Amino acid sequence: MTPCRVGALLLVFVFAVAGCGGGRWSFINGSDASGSRLDRADGLSPPRSQGMVPVSREAPGADRALLGLAWDALAPDNPARDERRAAAYLDQLVTEYPMSPWATDGRILRDLLATIGGLRQEVERLRRDVRYEQQEARRVRDDLDRLRQVELELERTLGRRPASGLPIGTGP
Repeated sequence: MTPCRVGALLLVFVFAVAGCGGGRWSFINGSDASGSRLDRADGLSPPRSQGMVPVSREAPGADRALLGLAWDALAPDNPARDERRAAAYLDQLVTEYPMSPWATDGRILRDLLATIGGLRQEVERLRRDVRYEQQEARRVRDDLDRLRQVELELERTLGRRPASGLPIGTGP
C-alpha cells in the first residue's frame, strides 16, 4: 500500500472520529443525521464505559445506541479507548439491525477499523524489516572493517601496499 493511500485512509478516519466530515458523521458531536440530540433527557452525557454495555435488542433506538457506544469507545478523549470494543458494537449493529439506517455507518466504520488494523500490522512489519536491514548493514560494515584489518596485516608482513589502495577505516 502506498504512503499516499495510507495517509488518505488515516485522514478519512481522523475526520470521521473528529466529526469534521459533516452529514451523517456529525453523530460524534451529539446529534444524528436529522439533527436530533443523542444526549440523555437531563442534558448530561452518559458516563464513559469501561467495558461492554449490554444493549437489549427490543429497546427502541438500540441500533442508534450501538453506533453511539462504538463512537464513544473510539473517542480520542476517552481514557478507556478500545477499538476492539467498538468493533464488537459495530458487529452487533450490522448483524442484528442489517436494515437500520445506522447499519450503513456501522459497516463503513467497521471496515475502516479493519483497514486501519491492517495498516498498523503493515507498519509494524516494515519497522521490523528496517531494523533487520540496519543490523545487516552494521554487520557488513563490521565485516568490511575486519577484512581491511586482515588485508593491512597481510600487506605489512609481505611488505606491500594494500591491494584496495585505501587506508583502513575509509570507503563506503
